[in-house]
Formats: sequence, structure tokens, C-alpha cells
Amino acid sequence: MSLEIDKAVAQKAVSYNLKNVNDVERALNSKVSIFSPDTKTPQQQKQAYMQYSQRMLDTYYDKDSDGVVTKGEFEAVELDGIKKMSEILGFGDDAEVDAQARQMANLFAQKMDINSDNQISYKELTLFNEIADMADGAQDGVITAAGETYSSELFMKD
Repeated sequence: MSLEIDKAVAQKAVSYNLKNVNDVERALNSKVSIFSPDTKTPQQQKQAYMQYSQRMLDTYYDKDSDGVVTKGEFEAVELDGIKKMSEILGFGDDAEVDAQARQMANLFAQKMDINSDNQISYKELTLFNEIADMADGAQDGVITAAGETYSSELFMKD
């Protein structure tokens, strides 16, 4: 695994640690670079996307460390992030906000599970990351929060 992938995963993990408005702003403006200087061919790029996606699943989404990320685990992590952001931004804990957060997290997890096997694989997350990287038109290995938002919106559409 390349140093760039390790660095990108560490940077992304920090952007998920939300405690205050500054953290939310940092997360909304985050970007990670997953290509190394020698990533030149389409195969090397694909490999970098796959390695980054697998490492994110292993270190961030696989909460029970069993080597499998279930749709439920993925949904729980996304729900936690949405709820933290809502609380920090003052949208509160009311039932409507909670229900909307649950619905968004559930929908995203369902759509991310492309083959409907109740697991989110590195291949499924790789597709998401490739789309997120293409969002700015550069496809340069730099994945921004804006690109992830764009990719999320595409995944959540019917």
C-alpha cells in the first residue's frame, strides 16, 4: 500500500471527527490525494482507487473488524456523521431531523450496495470514489468533499 493512500485515509478520518463548527467547515472543504507521483496509467489509477476504498472500509466503516462491511454498518457510520453535523450546525435532536438523517443514511447505504448482497465492497466504494474524483473534471486522484457530495447525490437518485 502506498504512502499516499495511508496519508489520504488518515486525512479523511480526521475530517470525519466532528466536534465543533470549525470541524464541520474543515470536513466540508476537505480533499485527499490518492495518486502517487508515479501513478500514470489507467491501471495504476484504478489500483489507487481500489486500495483507498478498501482501506477506508477497513479503517472507518468495519466497526466490528470482521473484514466485512455490512449495509447496516455503513448506514450506522453515515447516520452518525449526519447527526453530528446536524447537532453542531444547530439543527437539533428533534424527531423530524432524526428521521430525515436516518432516511438519508439508509438510502445511501442501499444505493451503495449495488449488487444487493447486504455488504459494501471495495468495488462498490471504488465506483463512488472514481465518480467523486471525476466531479471536478480533472480525474487527478484528488477527492474533494464537494465531489463526494456530488457522488452521493448520484448514488441516491433512483
